Amino acid sequence: MQLAVPYILISLLMADFVFLGFSVVQANPFKAWLAVLGYFVLSAGLMLRSIPGKNTNTDALKHMLSQMAGKVSGVIFSRKILAGLAALLFLIGQFFILGAGRLNKIEGMEFAAALRWGLGLTMGGLLLAAPYFMKRAGRIHVTPQLLQWFLVTVFLGGFLWWSMLFLHAASFDFGDHRMYSLFDDAMISLRYALNFTEGNGLVWNIGERVEGYTNLLMVLVMSIGTFLFSPNGAVLYTHIVGVVFIVVIAFCLRRIAAIVLCDVAEERRGIYAAIAFFLPLSYYPLVYWSVMGMETGLLSMLVTAAVLVVVRPVSTARINPLFSLLLGMMVLVRPDAVIQAGLLLLFRFITLLPHRKAFLVIFVEGLLFCVLPAAQLFFRHSYYNEWLPNTYTLKMVGLDIKIRVLGGWGFMKIFIRSVWPALLLGTVGTVWQFKKEKALILLLMLSVMAYQVYVGGDPWPYWRIMAPYLPLLLLLNMSALESFFSWMIVRKFQPTPRFQRAGAILVSVLTVLLLVISWTNLKFGKEIYFLEKPFSAQYNASHVRIGLNLKEVCKPEATVGVFWAGTIPYFSGLRGIDFLGKCDKTIANLEPDSGMSGHGMLSIPGHNKYNLKYSIVELKPDYIQNYYWVGNDETVYAKEHYIMKNNMLFKKDSVNINWDRLPD
Repeated sequence: MQLAVPYILISLLMADFVFLGFSVVQANPFKAWLAVLGYFVLSAGLMLRSIPGKNTNTDALKHMLSQMAGKVSGVIFSRKILAGLAALLFLIGQFFILGAGRLNKIEGMEFAAALRWGLGLTMGGLLLAAPYFMKRAGRIHVTPQLLQWFLVTVFLGGFLWWSMLFLHAASFDFGDHRMYSLFDDAMISLRYALNFTEGNGLVWNIGERVEGYTNLLMVLVMSIGTFLFSPNGAVLYTHIVGVVFIVVIAFCLRRIAAIVLCDVAEERRGIYAAIAFFLPLSYYPLVYWSVMGMETGLLSMLVTAAVLVVVRPVSTARINPLFSLLLGMMVLVRPDAVIQAGLLLLFRFITLLPHRKAFLVIFVEGLLFCVLPAAQLFFRHSYYNEWLPNTYTLKMVGLDIKIRVLGGWGFMKIFIRSVWPALLLGTVGTVWQFKKEKALILLLMLSVMAYQVYVGGDPWPYWRIMAPYLPLLLLLNMSALESFFSWMIVRKFQPTPRFQRAGAILVSVLTVLLLVISWTNLKFGKEIYFLEKPFSAQYNASHVRIGLNLKEVCKPEATVGVFWAGTIPYFSGLRGIDFLGKCDKTIANLEPDSGMSGHGMLSIPGHNKYNLKYSIVELKPDYIQNYYWVGNDETVYAKEHYIMKNNMLFKKDSVNINWDRLPD
């Protein structure tokens, strides 16, 4: 019954959050705040109701804290004055938070300043009240399990609240509506999903079969939203699904921590499991890519679930169809995940080796794993008449492997600088106290880094390819720190009472782990605290407005030429011409421009093939986003044949433009 309460509470919260995401966040932030506040009050009440009898292991610690709190509160103020000041600070803080929410926008520093003041005063009130609550702590009998669920509940509630603020920061007002946009590449996938649910097939342009995506499973997940909701509602649905992915990852990682740290003392193991739950919520690149609609969150969820399945102790060799299904789904999300799927299958084989039917089980599970990738391969060939996606041709074909690998290593050096403490701790911890489960996690991380080098890097230094595996690496860090501080503190302070040693170990581990997490998020701090808009949010807003304006002024037969092939075609609903070739076979088969460099790369994959003479002069789009890209410039032709209207470039005398709807 005690465990049922948190599960019921979290289930209700997830249902509430879906409702909030679709209706409250865009209309009434006050209700969102009230719901979050009610959630914490309810969770605290339910937790206290489920407290069992005395626990002698924690009574001494609570008594010590109670005595300390009594002395502190007695020196500073009387209890009534202390409680009054705490309540006043808390209420003023809530006033600022509500004020920030009611601004209904995040322009400049106004929202951020109100939010910072609100959170600061709220936390000040809670800290001021802490001695009073600690004074009463002697009456509460806390078990490690109860503390674990309390921390999980707080982390989950805080993350969902932060996510709502993030969605607010990433969206904007357009007329009477709140408009949403995913990252532009995710909008390409969403356009495929929209055409699919409208009966036009898995295509970017109706009638043109080009596989401009590499995330089939994510497209199918998106198609649920495009089937149920409006185009803007489908975007918001995808945002919220991304949040759900992160929460599922957190629950899976919590279970993995219980297995990896099975030899840790019980009073610390529960807290570590709760901290493991926090790790995916704390890594900004993973959260960013997932909430902004990329397949990163879905892949991370499947990888983490597969790791959970494979590291569980096994007593007999039995075929596990779930494991094979997870591996197959990983490849449907990203075909290159076949590398990590192979590592997981190999680990499964090593685990089963002592059992009699190991070879048979692995053979069957391997065959089951191959079903989904094989089905996708034959679908691709029959539907698109290709064995490989167009994105593979665009990014991999034509570029000298030396240039690609050197560029990939340049990109990887930037990544390593941002996560070197996590890599160092994870490696040392695995070697120092070797476990095959730790070795698996480290190999997964190293394999995806090697793959990133091989493909030549990534256009955006937000670590999209590596992010799915970072929470697992941070879990290795926690395990390494626990081993080191346990060894050091137990050895140096053997006569010290057990609960004091446990407290010292916990404080040491969590302090260093927090420093590591902070280092990995260092370059994203302004976005995390809403001092800046999320990456690409301003471009997204501009492209949504352009798409909606094009829908208003263009006839259905019009074509739009774009460098950003997602948002503008999606919201305009018009036929697109992809200048950078993700959805254009002709461009994808060109020789790449090896001189286009950035972020340590000698040539940026996916952005180094273009021919504006073909895309603009030959195809003659009715609207063009621009007329130059790096060294490819069609300024002379564009000035002769295009005209700027309402900050958009339209083809002169085009019959597909409603000129009367444009300002003179």
